[in-house]
Amino acid sequence: MNKNGVKVIKWVDKRQILMISTLKEDKDVLVNTGKKNRKTNEDIKKPTCVLTYNNNKKGVDFSDQMSSYYSTLKRGLKWFRKVGMEYLLGMALVNAWITYNVKCDKKVSKKEFTEALMQSLTGKSICADSKYNDV
Repeated sequence: MNKNGVKVIKWVDKRQILMISTLKEDKDVLVNTGKKNRKTNEDIKKPTCVLTYNNNKKGVDFSDQMSSYYSTLKRGLKWFRKVGMEYLLGMALVNAWITYNVKCDKKVSKKEFTEALMQSLTGKSICADSKYNDV
C-alpha cells in the first residue's frame, strides 16, 4: 500500500485475482467467510476487499447478463465500435427496461420491451405477427 491508501492485491482462490483497493478500513488480515472447504473441512478465509467486492458486484453481473441475451452487436463492425454499441446501447436498453418494470404495473420481458422500443423509434413493424402492430 502506498501513502495515499491505494493497495494492490493479488489473491489466489480458484483463479488469480488482481485488485486495486482504496478502502480505508481494509486490513491485511484474512477474514473468515463462514464457509468450510469440502475436502479439508478448514475454514475459508478471504481479504476484506474481496468479500466487499463479492457482496457488491451483484447488480453489475445482473446488468451484464441481461444485456447479453439480446445483444446490440452487429457483425462486421470494428472492435471499438462494437464496444461502444454494446456499452452505450446495451446498457441503456437494460437500464430503461428495468426502470420501466419498476415504474409500471405490467411487467414485460426484455425481448418485448426491445421490440416495442424499436417499433416506436422507427415507426415500422418489427414483424407481421408482432403484438405491437396496433400501437
